[in-house]
Amino acid sequence: MKKLFSIFAICLGILSWIFFFLLANLAFYPWNLIKNIDRYVLPAYSIDFSKLESSGNALNRNLKFYDLYIMHNDSLLIEAKELDLGLSFKPQKLLYFFNINNINIKDGYFDYSNTRSSNSSTSSIINFSDEILLSFENFKYQRNDSLFEINGNLFGDLSRSFYGQLSFLHNNKLSTIAVNALDDSYRFSLNLHSYEWLNFIPTFNTSLIKNLAFQINAIGEFEKNKSNIIGSFNSSSLLLQSLSIGPNRGSFHYQSQKNIGLLKLTEFLHPLIDEEYPIQINLKKQSLAVPRLYISPEILKIKSFNLSNLIIENFFLSFSSLMPKYSGFVKDLDLKDLYFKEINNLSGDFSGYGNQIKFLVNSNSSIIKNYNQNFISASISGGGEFFRFSF
Repeated sequence: MKKLFSIFAICLGILSWIFFFLLANLAFYPWNLIKNIDRYVLPAYSIDFSKLESSGNALNRNLKFYDLYIMHNDSLLIEAKELDLGLSFKPQKLLYFFNINNINIKDGYFDYSNTRSSNSSTSSIINFSDEILLSFENFKYQRNDSLFEINGNLFGDLSRSFYGQLSFLHNNKLSTIAVNALDDSYRFSLNLHSYEWLNFIPTFNTSLIKNLAFQINAIGEFEKNKSNIIGSFNSSSLLLQSLSIGPNRGSFHYQSQKNIGLLKLTEFLHPLIDEEYPIQINLKKQSLAVPRLYISPEILKIKSFNLSNLIIENFFLSFSSLMPKYSGFVKDLDLKDLYFKEINNLSGDFSGYGNQIKFLVNSNSSIIKNYNQNFISASISGGGEFFRFSF
């Protein structure tokens, strides 16, 4: 036991001296420290700058770079005429002992496409502080074939109160985001011109709809037990491998009280729901209910499913488990080129989870149109499964 304690004390002492050496070099020889990190810790990167200023105390340093260039595998990753970087050190934390509390970029450039193969080995020691200042002036953000110019700032305690505004100039169109948060009250406004905005949200990186281009204008407020958001939405078409989403536009209004929310969709070019019956959302149970849902070829097309009209009543969707669960009653389903030229007025129930659906058809007043243009009244009953866009 005594030997184990001695080994622990020696290791702790070595780590303390390394940390002290790091702080001393950052305070007195920042240029040499950055160059050594570039050479030995990040060999795939190349960091160059014309001037470096260091200020602050031992545990809170501010580094100001001039004419900064960061290359990754011989490709330009970051460029900035001036970059202010605020660092705070937490020696009591073995992990995340570097905290970034200030990023101020003037006349900068960042190429997102060169980050996909970049090394993230520093993520175990670098973290963003809760209190942070982000400031951008003439900052160019490159993403694939799109170039944004970003201006604005955001500062405060991200866990409690913060405020600021960011503007994005893209294709000569100016989009803005403004936020003002204080304790349990959050106010925001969005004015985003048409773009694939979901690509900026990490949770949509693997989503099929991440490349959906849309325009949104909205203002809203979140409080502890209620929220209110109103705005308009305009989306472009999206072609996927097995389905396509058509363009649409309209207005929306979301209100919530405690754990119950209502979403109204009005004046849509191709209506999704009955305007008199809004979508009901249960935030606590992570579920939503749609009294009446409309799906037409103008809204959605599935290659293996020639749908001409679909009305679903009492549609229920739950996200409480890993795989989403859903159910509903098909009030009216019209199909084309499925054994006959048309099959209209189908009805029945369905339920499922993930991409697997079970359905039961029970129609007493269906109409079949054959390829000779004859109409036949029929009663149709049966059941089946729909799995990965195949019956």
